[in-house]
Amino acid sequence: MDHLPVTSRPVYVLGAGFSKAVSDSMPITNALGSEIKERLSGQVDISLRNEQSFEDWLTVQITPLPFLSSHENSVRRAHADLVIAEIAAVLDQRVTAASESASPHWLRQLLTIWDVEKAVILTFNYDSLIERAVNAGELFVVGSGSNISAVLGDNVVFPAPAAPPAEIYYDVSSPHSKGTMQVIKMHGSLLWYWASDDTTGATLIRRRERNLLGDPKPYVEDNDFNGIRELDRYLVPPLIIKDGYYGTYLATVIWRSARKFIDSASSLAIMGYSLPLEDRAASQLISRIPSDIPITVADLHPGSIEPRKGILGNLADLGLTASRDTHVRASITEFVTERMKQLTTSLTNHSLLNRESGKEMELVTVIAGGRNDRFTSDYYVFTRENTSGSYSAQIVDIPVDANSEMSLNEAVLNSMPHGTGRLESFLTVEGFKSAISGGECFYFQHPHREELLVAIGLEQIVHRGRRLLRVKWAPA
Repeated sequence: MDHLPVTSRPVYVLGAGFSKAVSDSMPITNALGSEIKERLSGQVDISLRNEQSFEDWLTVQITPLPFLSSHENSVRRAHADLVIAEIAAVLDQRVTAASESASPHWLRQLLTIWDVEKAVILTFNYDSLIERAVNAGELFVVGSGSNISAVLGDNVVFPAPAAPPAEIYYDVSSPHSKGTMQVIKMHGSLLWYWASDDTTGATLIRRRERNLLGDPKPYVEDNDFNGIRELDRYLVPPLIIKDGYYGTYLATVIWRSARKFIDSASSLAIMGYSLPLEDRAASQLISRIPSDIPITVADLHPGSIEPRKGILGNLADLGLTASRDTHVRASITEFVTERMKQLTTSLTNHSLLNRESGKEMELVTVIAGGRNDRFTSDYYVFTRENTSGSYSAQIVDIPVDANSEMSLNEAVLNSMPHGTGRLESFLTVEGFKSAISGGECFYFQHPHREELLVAIGLEQIVHRGRRLLRVKWAPA
Protein backbone atom coordinates (compact mmCIF):
# COMPACT_ATOMS: atom_id res chain seq x y z
CA MET A 1 0.00 0.00 0.00
CA ASP A 2 1.27 3.49 -0.80
CA HIS A 3 1.69 5.72 2.22
CA LEU A 4 -0.37 8.78 1.44
CA PRO A 5 1.02 12.16 2.42
CA VAL A 6 -1.18 14.36 4.56
CA THR A 7 -2.43 16.64 1.81
CA SER A 8 -5.68 18.52 1.61
CA ARG A 9 -8.28 16.34 -0.10
CA PRO A 10 -12.09 16.47 -0.43
CA VAL A 11 -13.82 14.20 2.10
CA TYR A 12 -17.21 12.55 1.53
CA VAL A 13 -19.23 10.87 4.30
CA LEU A 14 -21.79 8.28 3.21
CA GLY A 15 -24.68 6.69 5.07
CA ALA A 16 -27.51 4.30 4.29
CA GLY A 17 -29.26 6.97 2.22
CA PHE A 18 -26.43 6.84 -0.30
CA SER A 19 -26.88 3.10 -0.93
CA LYS A 20 -30.63 3.67 -1.11
CA ALA A 21 -30.00 6.26 -3.85
CA VAL A 22 -27.90 3.73 -5.79
CA SER A 23 -30.67 1.14 -5.62
CA ASP A 24 -34.11 1.08 -4.06
CA SER A 25 -33.32 -2.53 -3.09
CA MET A 26 -31.10 -1.27 -0.28
CA PRO A 27 -32.77 -0.77 3.12
CA ILE A 28 -32.36 2.01 5.65
CA THR A 29 -31.80 1.02 9.27
CA ASN A 30 -35.35 0.90 10.63
CA ALA A 31 -36.62 -0.94 7.54
CA LEU A 32 -33.77 -3.38 8.00
CA GLY A 33 -34.84 -3.92 11.60
CA SER A 34 -38.40 -4.67 10.52
CA GLU A 35 -37.19 -7.26 8.01
CA ILE A 36 -34.91 -8.89 10.60
CA LYS A 37 -37.81 -9.06 13.03
CA GLU A 38 -39.93 -10.90 10.46
CA ARG A 39 -37.15 -13.27 9.38
CA LEU A 40 -36.28 -14.25 12.96
CA SER A 41 -39.85 -14.55 14.17
CA GLY A 42 -40.02 -17.47 16.57
CA GLN A 43 -36.26 -17.38 17.24
CA VAL A 44 -35.69 -13.91 18.64
CA ASP A 45 -38.31 -11.66 20.23
CA ILE A 46 -37.65 -8.22 18.75
CA SER A 47 -40.25 -6.16 20.58
CA LEU A 48 -39.77 -2.41 20.22
CA ARG A 49 -41.32 -0.08 22.77
CA ASN A 50 -43.07 3.08 21.63
CA GLU A 51 -40.63 5.25 19.67
CA GLN A 52 -37.80 2.78 20.33
CA SER A 53 -35.38 2.39 17.43
CA PHE A 54 -33.87 -0.85 16.21
CA GLU A 55 -30.41 0.42 17.25
CA ASP A 56 -31.63 1.07 20.78
CA TRP A 57 -33.20 -2.41 21.05
CA LEU A 58 -30.03 -4.12 19.79
CA THR A 59 -27.87 -2.03 22.16
CA VAL A 60 -29.94 -3.12 25.15
CA GLN A 61 -29.93 -6.73 23.94
CA ILE A 62 -26.16 -6.87 23.66
CA THR A 63 -25.48 -5.14 27.00
CA PRO A 64 -25.05 -7.44 30.05
CA LEU A 65 -27.59 -6.43 32.68
CA PRO A 66 -26.41 -6.78 36.32
CA PHE A 67 -29.75 -8.05 37.61
CA LEU A 68 -29.80 -11.01 35.20
CA SER A 69 -27.97 -14.27 35.66
CA SER A 70 -24.92 -15.02 33.50
CA HIS A 71 -27.00 -17.62 31.64
CA GLU A 72 -29.72 -15.10 30.82
CA ASN A 73 -27.16 -12.53 29.62
CA SER A 74 -25.48 -15.21 27.49
CA VAL A 75 -28.81 -16.03 25.83
CA ARG A 76 -29.45 -12.36 25.13
CA ARG A 77 -25.97 -12.01 23.63
CA ALA A 78 -26.49 -15.11 21.48
CA HIS A 79 -29.73 -13.61 20.17
CA ALA A 80 -27.91 -10.36 19.38
CA ASP A 81 -25.22 -12.28 17.49
CA LEU A 82 -27.94 -14.05 15.51
CA VAL A 83 -29.47 -10.68 14.62
CA ILE A 84 -26.10 -9.33 13.46
CA ALA A 85 -25.52 -12.41 11.29
CA GLU A 86 -28.99 -12.00 9.83
CA ILE A 87 -28.24 -8.35 9.01
CA ALA A 88 -25.34 -9.57 6.87
CA ALA A 89 -27.54 -12.21 5.21
CA VAL A 90 -30.23 -9.65 4.34
CA LEU A 91 -27.71 -7.19 2.94
CA ASP A 92 -26.08 -9.94 0.87
CA GLN A 93 -29.43 -10.54 -0.81
CA ARG A 94 -30.10 -6.84 -1.27
CA VAL A 95 -26.66 -6.21 -2.82
CA THR A 96 -27.26 -9.10 -5.23
CA ALA A 97 -30.63 -7.61 -6.19
CA ALA A 98 -29.11 -4.14 -6.61
CA SER A 99 -26.38 -5.56 -8.83
CA GLU A 100 -28.90 -6.70 -11.42
CA SER A 101 -29.03 -3.10 -12.64
CA ALA A 102 -26.13 -1.13 -14.08
CA SER A 103 -24.67 1.80 -12.18
CA PRO A 104 -26.94 4.85 -12.29
CA HIS A 105 -25.63 7.59 -14.56
CA TRP A 106 -24.97 9.90 -11.62
CA LEU A 107 -22.89 7.20 -9.87
CA ARG A 108 -20.68 6.70 -12.92
CA GLN A 109 -20.10 10.44 -12.95
CA LEU A 110 -19.46 10.56 -9.20
CA LEU A 111 -16.84 7.80 -9.38
CA THR A 112 -14.96 9.83 -11.98
CA ILE A 113 -15.31 12.98 -9.87
CA TRP A 114 -13.81 11.11 -6.91
CA ASP A 115 -11.01 9.84 -9.15
CA VAL A 116 -10.16 13.32 -10.43
CA GLU A 117 -10.36 14.84 -6.95
CA LYS A 118 -8.45 11.94 -5.34
CA ALA A 119 -11.26 12.12 -2.81
CA VAL A 120 -11.45 10.30 0.51
CA ILE A 121 -14.77 8.55 1.12
CA LEU A 122 -15.72 7.64 4.69
CA THR A 123 -18.62 5.21 4.45
CA PHE A 124 -20.65 3.82 7.33
CA ASN A 125 -22.27 1.27 5.02
CA TYR A 126 -21.38 -2.44 5.07
CA ASP A 127 -22.31 -3.11 1.46
CA SER A 128 -19.93 -3.30 -1.49
CA LEU A 129 -21.94 -1.29 -4.02
CA ILE A 130 -19.10 1.18 -4.52
CA GLU A 131 -16.62 -1.65 -5.13
CA ARG A 132 -18.97 -3.25 -7.66
CA ALA A 133 -19.54 0.08 -9.39
CA VAL A 134 -15.78 0.63 -9.65
CA ASN A 135 -15.38 -2.87 -11.12
CA ALA A 136 -17.95 -2.00 -13.78
CA GLY A 137 -16.40 1.39 -14.51
CA GLU A 138 -13.51 2.53 -16.64
CA LEU A 139 -11.05 4.05 -14.18
CA PHE A 140 -7.33 3.70 -14.78
CA VAL A 141 -4.16 4.90 -13.11
CA VAL A 142 -0.87 5.42 -14.92
CA GLY A 143 1.91 4.14 -12.70
CA SER A 144 5.66 3.92 -12.84
CA GLY A 145 7.03 2.71 -16.14
CA SER A 146 3.99 4.23 -17.88
CA ASN A 147 1.95 1.13 -17.05
CA ILE A 148 -1.80 1.65 -17.25
CA SER A 149 -3.60 -0.27 -14.51
CA ALA A 150 -7.32 -0.76 -14.14
CA VAL A 151 -8.75 0.53 -10.87
CA LEU A 152 -10.77 -2.23 -9.23
CA GLY A 153 -13.08 -2.01 -6.25
CA ASP A 154 -10.67 -4.07 -4.21
CA ASN A 155 -7.95 -1.45 -4.82
CA VAL A 156 -9.73 1.62 -3.51
CA VAL A 157 -10.76 0.29 -0.08
CA PHE A 158 -8.00 0.70 2.49
CA PRO A 159 -7.04 0.27 5.30
CA ALA A 160 -8.51 -3.22 5.05
CA PRO A 161 -7.74 -6.76 6.25
CA ALA A 162 -5.25 -8.79 4.27
CA ALA A 163 -6.58 -10.91 1.41
CA PRO A 164 -5.67 -14.50 0.49
CA PRO A 165 -2.82 -15.06 -1.98
CA ALA A 166 -3.44 -13.65 -5.46
CA GLU A 167 -5.27 -15.96 -7.85
CA ILE A 168 -5.24 -13.88 -11.04
CA TYR A 169 -3.15 -11.15 -12.63
CA TYR A 170 -5.53 -8.38 -11.65
CA ASP A 171 -5.13 -9.24 -7.95
CA VAL A 172 -1.61 -7.83 -8.08
CA SER A 173 -1.57 -5.58 -11.15
CA SER A 174 -3.59 -2.77 -9.59
CA PRO A 175 -2.31 -2.14 -6.06
CA HIS A 176 -3.73 0.44 -3.67
CA SER A 177 -2.83 3.74 -5.25
CA LYS A 178 -2.60 7.37 -4.24
CA GLY A 179 -3.52 8.21 -7.83
CA THR A 180 -7.26 7.81 -7.33
CA MET A 181 -9.94 7.81 -4.64
CA GLN A 182 -9.65 6.10 -1.25
CA VAL A 183 -12.64 4.46 0.47
CA ILE A 184 -12.51 3.91 4.23
CA LYS A 185 -15.14 1.55 5.63
CA MET A 186 -15.75 2.89 9.11
CA HIS A 187 -18.01 0.08 10.36
CA GLY A 188 -16.56 -2.90 8.51
CA SER A 189 -17.67 -4.64 5.35
CA LEU A 190 -19.67 -7.60 4.11
CA LEU A 191 -16.38 -8.71 2.56
CA TRP A 192 -14.48 -8.78 5.87
CA TYR A 193 -14.44 -11.82 8.16
CA TRP A 194 -12.95 -12.93 11.46
CA ALA A 195 -13.29 -15.44 14.29
CA SER A 196 -15.91 -14.01 16.62
CA ASP A 197 -13.89 -14.64 19.80
CA ASP A 198 -10.96 -12.64 18.42
CA THR A 199 -10.44 -9.53 20.57
CA THR A 200 -7.45 -8.08 18.70
CA GLY A 201 -8.26 -8.67 15.03
CA ALA A 202 -5.53 -11.24 14.47
CA THR A 203 -7.87 -13.44 12.41
CA LEU A 204 -9.20 -10.67 10.15
CA ILE A 205 -9.25 -11.48 6.44
CA ARG A 206 -11.15 -10.19 3.42
CA ARG A 207 -12.68 -11.58 0.26
CA ARG A 208 -11.94 -9.76 -2.96
CA GLU A 209 -14.98 -8.26 -4.65
CA ARG A 210 -15.29 -10.01 -8.01
CA ASN A 211 -18.79 -8.82 -8.94
CA LEU A 212 -20.00 -5.81 -10.90
CA LEU A 213 -23.09 -3.66 -11.01
CA GLY A 214 -25.16 -4.58 -14.02
CA ASP A 215 -23.60 -7.97 -14.73
CA PRO A 216 -24.89 -11.22 -13.18
CA LYS A 217 -21.52 -12.91 -13.60
CA PRO A 218 -18.35 -12.00 -11.68
CA TYR A 219 -15.40 -10.96 -13.81
CA VAL A 220 -13.63 -14.07 -12.49
CA GLU A 221 -14.95 -17.01 -10.46
CA ASP A 222 -14.88 -16.28 -6.72
CA ASN A 223 -13.27 -19.45 -5.40
CA ASP A 224 -13.26 -19.54 -1.60
CA PHE A 225 -10.31 -21.92 -1.32
CA ASN A 226 -9.45 -20.56 2.12
CA GLY A 227 -12.90 -21.14 3.63
CA ILE A 228 -13.29 -17.45 4.49
CA ARG A 229 -17.08 -17.64 4.35
CA GLU A 230 -17.07 -20.10 7.25
CA LEU A 231 -15.95 -17.27 9.55
CA ASP A 232 -18.15 -14.52 10.99
CA ARG A 233 -18.57 -11.09 9.38
CA TYR A 234 -16.53 -8.25 10.76
CA LEU A 235 -19.21 -5.60 11.22
CA VAL A 236 -19.67 -2.87 13.79
CA PRO A 237 -23.39 -3.46 14.37
CA PRO A 238 -26.02 -0.69 14.44
CA LEU A 239 -25.74 0.05 18.15
CA ILE A 240 -26.11 3.35 19.96
CA ILE A 241 -22.97 2.51 21.98
CA LYS A 242 -20.31 0.92 19.75
CA ASP A 243 -17.29 1.27 22.03
CA GLY A 244 -16.85 -2.47 22.50
CA TYR A 245 -16.24 -2.95 18.76
CA TYR A 246 -13.36 -0.49 18.41
CA GLY A 247 -10.69 -2.55 20.17
CA THR A 248 -9.10 -4.27 17.17
CA TYR A 249 -5.94 -3.01 15.51
CA LEU A 250 -7.88 -2.50 12.26
CA ALA A 251 -10.50 -0.28 13.89
CA THR A 252 -7.72 1.85 15.37
CA VAL A 253 -6.01 2.24 11.99
CA ILE A 254 -9.30 3.02 10.22
CA TRP A 255 -10.42 5.69 12.64
CA ARG A 256 -7.02 7.33 12.96
CA SER A 257 -6.72 7.40 9.17
CA ALA A 258 -10.15 9.04 8.98
CA ARG A 259 -9.11 11.62 11.56
CA LYS A 260 -6.03 12.52 9.49
CA PHE A 261 -8.17 13.21 6.43
CA ILE A 262 -10.88 15.08 8.35
CA ASP A 263 -8.29 17.32 9.99
CA SER A 264 -6.76 18.24 6.61
CA ALA A 265 -9.93 18.19 4.44
CA SER A 266 -10.38 20.77 1.71
CA SER A 267 -14.17 20.26 1.75
CA LEU A 268 -16.77 17.99 3.34
CA ALA A 269 -19.81 16.50 1.62
CA ILE A 270 -22.29 14.40 3.63
CA MET A 271 -24.49 12.13 1.54
CA GLY A 272 -27.42 10.17 2.93
CA TYR A 273 -26.00 10.14 6.45
CA SER A 274 -27.95 11.50 9.40
CA LEU A 275 -24.91 11.96 11.68
CA PRO A 276 -26.65 10.65 14.82
CA LEU A 277 -25.20 12.37 17.86
CA GLU A 278 -25.69 9.13 19.81
CA ASP A 279 -22.87 7.68 17.71
CA ARG A 280 -20.24 9.46 19.77
CA ALA A 281 -17.21 8.31 17.79
CA ALA A 282 -18.66 9.39 14.43
CA SER A 283 -20.06 12.72 15.63
CA GLN A 284 -16.86 13.68 17.44
CA LEU A 285 -14.82 12.74 14.37
CA ILE A 286 -16.91 14.96 12.09
CA SER A 287 -16.78 17.81 14.60
CA ARG A 288 -13.03 18.05 13.99
CA ILE A 289 -13.53 19.46 10.48
CA PRO A 290 -11.74 22.84 10.24
CA SER A 291 -14.09 25.78 10.76
CA ASP A 292 -13.25 27.42 7.42
CA ILE A 293 -13.97 24.31 5.33
CA PRO A 294 -17.17 24.32 3.23
CA ILE A 295 -19.72 21.67 4.22
CA THR A 296 -22.30 20.35 1.77
CA VAL A 297 -25.28 18.18 2.71
CA ALA A 298 -26.89 16.11 -0.05
CA ASP A 299 -30.05 14.68 1.47
CA LEU A 300 -33.72 14.45 0.58
CA HIS A 301 -34.62 15.34 4.18
CA PRO A 302 -31.82 17.53 5.56
CA GLY A 303 -33.88 18.88 8.48
CA SER A 304 -33.26 22.36 9.86
CA ILE A 305 -31.11 24.37 12.24
CA GLU A 306 -34.07 26.01 13.96
CA PRO A 307 -35.75 23.96 15.25
CA ARG A 308 -32.92 21.47 15.55
CA LYS A 309 -33.75 18.38 13.54
CA GLY A 310 -32.17 16.11 10.96
CA ILE A 311 -28.57 16.37 9.90
CA LEU A 312 -28.60 20.17 9.79
CA GLY A 313 -29.69 20.21 13.41
CA ASN A 314 -27.06 17.64 14.36
CA LEU A 315 -24.35 19.65 12.58
CA ALA A 316 -25.45 22.75 14.46
CA ASP A 317 -25.25 20.87 17.76
CA LEU A 318 -21.63 20.08 16.89
CA GLY A 319 -20.93 23.74 16.17
CA LEU A 320 -20.94 23.24 12.39
CA THR A 321 -23.19 24.84 9.79
CA ALA A 322 -24.25 24.11 6.27
CA SER A 323 -25.97 27.10 4.70
CA ARG A 324 -29.25 26.24 2.99
CA ASP A 325 -28.60 28.78 0.24
CA THR A 326 -25.24 27.49 -0.86
CA HIS A 327 -24.45 24.14 0.72
CA VAL A 328 -27.64 22.07 0.90
CA ARG A 329 -28.62 19.92 -2.06
CA ALA A 330 -32.00 18.26 -2.35
CA SER A 331 -30.47 15.03 -3.63
CA ILE A 332 -27.19 13.34 -4.38
CA THR A 333 -28.03 13.58 -8.09
CA GLU A 334 -28.30 17.36 -7.81
CA PHE A 335 -24.93 17.51 -6.06
CA VAL A 336 -23.26 15.42 -8.78
CA THR A 337 -24.78 17.54 -11.57
CA GLU A 338 -23.48 20.72 -9.98
CA ARG A 339 -20.01 19.29 -9.29
CA MET A 340 -19.77 18.05 -12.90
CA LYS A 341 -20.55 21.55 -14.12
CA GLN A 342 -17.89 23.04 -11.85
CA LEU A 343 -15.20 20.63 -13.06
CA THR A 344 -16.01 20.84 -16.78
CA THR A 345 -16.20 24.62 -16.91
CA SER A 346 -13.11 25.24 -14.76
CA LEU A 347 -10.72 23.22 -16.95
CA THR A 348 -9.74 26.36 -18.84
CA ASN A 349 -8.05 27.60 -15.65
CA HIS A 350 -6.26 24.32 -14.91
CA SER A 351 -2.67 24.84 -13.81
CA LEU A 352 -1.34 22.29 -16.33
CA LEU A 353 -2.71 24.37 -19.20
CA ASN A 354 -1.29 27.61 -17.91
CA ARG A 355 2.31 26.44 -17.55
CA GLU A 356 4.80 27.23 -20.27
CA SER A 357 5.78 23.54 -20.21
CA GLY A 358 2.24 22.62 -21.22
CA LYS A 359 3.02 23.59 -24.80
CA GLU A 360 5.56 20.75 -24.97
CA MET A 361 3.09 18.04 -23.96
CA GLU A 362 0.98 15.89 -26.27
CA LEU A 363 -2.76 15.48 -25.66
CA VAL A 364 -4.11 11.98 -24.99
CA THR A 365 -6.81 10.14 -23.08
CA VAL A 366 -7.16 6.57 -21.79
CA ILE A 367 -10.11 4.37 -22.79
CA ALA A 368 -10.88 0.69 -22.20
CA GLY A 369 -12.62 -1.94 -24.25
CA GLY A 370 -10.75 -1.78 -27.52
CA ARG A 371 -9.67 -5.41 -27.15
CA ASN A 372 -12.85 -6.88 -25.68
CA ASP A 373 -11.43 -6.61 -22.18
CA ARG A 374 -12.90 -4.15 -19.70
CA PHE A 375 -9.63 -4.03 -17.76
CA THR A 376 -7.35 -3.41 -20.76
CA SER A 377 -6.89 0.13 -21.99
CA ASP A 378 -5.02 2.13 -24.59
CA TYR A 379 -3.94 5.69 -25.25
CA TYR A 380 -6.06 7.70 -27.68
CA VAL A 381 -5.62 11.05 -29.41
CA PHE A 382 -8.40 13.38 -30.52
CA THR A 383 -9.56 14.33 -33.99
CA ARG A 384 -12.12 16.90 -35.09
CA GLU A 385 -14.78 16.03 -37.65
CA ASN A 386 -14.81 18.63 -40.40
CA THR A 387 -18.54 18.49 -41.08
CA SER A 388 -20.01 18.35 -37.57
CA GLY A 389 -17.19 19.96 -35.61
CA SER A 390 -17.43 17.17 -33.02
CA TYR A 391 -14.46 15.31 -31.60
CA SER A 392 -13.66 11.61 -31.65
CA ALA A 393 -10.88 9.46 -30.18
CA GLN A 394 -8.33 7.55 -32.29
CA ILE A 395 -6.30 4.73 -30.76
CA VAL A 396 -2.51 5.00 -30.55
CA ASP A 397 -1.67 1.42 -31.53
CA ILE A 398 1.89 2.01 -32.76
CA PRO A 399 4.75 2.35 -30.24
CA VAL A 400 6.44 5.74 -30.53
CA ASP A 401 9.44 6.30 -28.28
CA ALA A 402 10.93 9.55 -27.04
CA ASN A 403 13.73 9.51 -29.62
CA SER A 404 11.31 9.65 -32.53
CA GLU A 405 10.73 13.04 -34.08
CA MET A 406 7.23 11.90 -35.02
CA SER A 407 4.39 13.10 -32.77
CA LEU A 408 1.66 10.76 -31.60
CA ASN A 409 -0.78 12.57 -33.86
CA GLU A 410 1.50 11.98 -36.84
CA ALA A 411 1.96 8.32 -35.91
CA VAL A 412 -1.79 7.76 -35.77
CA LEU A 413 -2.30 9.61 -39.06
CA ASN A 414 0.33 7.45 -40.78
CA SER A 415 -1.41 4.29 -39.55
CA MET A 416 -4.72 5.35 -41.11
CA PRO A 417 -5.68 4.49 -44.70
CA HIS A 418 -4.26 7.04 -47.11
CA GLY A 419 -6.49 10.04 -47.60
CA THR A 420 -8.77 9.36 -44.61
CA GLY A 421 -7.33 11.99 -42.31
CA ARG A 422 -5.43 15.27 -42.13
CA LEU A 423 -2.91 16.33 -39.51
CA GLU A 424 -4.79 19.60 -39.00
CA SER A 425 -7.77 17.57 -37.76
CA PHE A 426 -5.77 16.21 -34.80
CA LEU A 427 -6.03 18.12 -31.53
CA THR A 428 -2.97 19.54 -29.76
CA VAL A 429 -2.76 20.98 -26.24
CA GLU A 430 -3.13 24.45 -27.70
CA GLY A 431 -6.13 23.30 -29.71
CA PHE A 432 -7.67 21.84 -26.56
CA LYS A 433 -7.15 25.15 -24.73
CA SER A 434 -8.89 26.95 -27.55
CA ALA A 435 -11.80 24.46 -27.53
CA ILE A 436 -12.53 25.05 -23.83
CA SER A 437 -11.81 28.78 -23.72
CA GLY A 438 -14.54 30.72 -22.03
CA GLY A 439 -15.62 27.75 -19.94
CA GLU A 440 -16.87 25.64 -22.83
CA CYS A 441 -17.21 21.89 -22.19
CA PHE A 442 -15.11 19.47 -24.23
CA TYR A 443 -17.25 16.60 -25.51
CA PHE A 444 -16.13 13.63 -27.59
CA GLN A 445 -17.59 10.35 -28.77
CA HIS A 446 -16.71 7.06 -27.07
CA PRO A 447 -14.89 4.99 -29.72
CA HIS A 448 -16.57 1.68 -28.83
CA ARG A 449 -20.17 2.57 -28.06
CA GLU A 450 -22.80 5.22 -28.65
CA GLU A 451 -22.00 7.45 -25.69
CA LEU A 452 -20.91 11.04 -25.37
CA LEU A 453 -18.05 11.73 -22.96
CA VAL A 454 -16.93 15.01 -21.37
CA ALA A 455 -13.54 16.10 -20.07
CA ILE A 456 -13.50 16.83 -16.32
CA GLY A 457 -9.83 16.62 -15.35
CA LEU A 458 -6.21 16.70 -16.52
CA GLU A 459 -3.12 14.78 -15.48
CA GLN A 460 0.52 15.00 -16.56
CA ILE A 461 2.10 11.62 -17.27
CA VAL A 462 5.23 10.27 -18.96
CA HIS A 463 5.06 7.44 -21.50
CA ARG A 464 8.17 6.05 -23.23
CA GLY A 465 9.95 9.25 -22.32
CA ARG A 466 7.20 11.42 -23.80
CA ARG A 467 5.44 14.03 -21.68
CA LEU A 468 1.71 13.63 -22.14
CA LEU A 469 -1.32 15.58 -20.95
CA ARG A 470 -4.02 13.04 -20.14
CA VAL A 471 -7.65 14.11 -20.36
CA LYS A 472 -9.82 12.43 -17.71
CA TRP A 473 -13.42 11.99 -18.76
CA ALA A 474 -16.86 11.12 -17.45
CA PRO A 475 -20.12 10.18 -19.17
CA ALA A 476 -21.78 13.43 -20.26
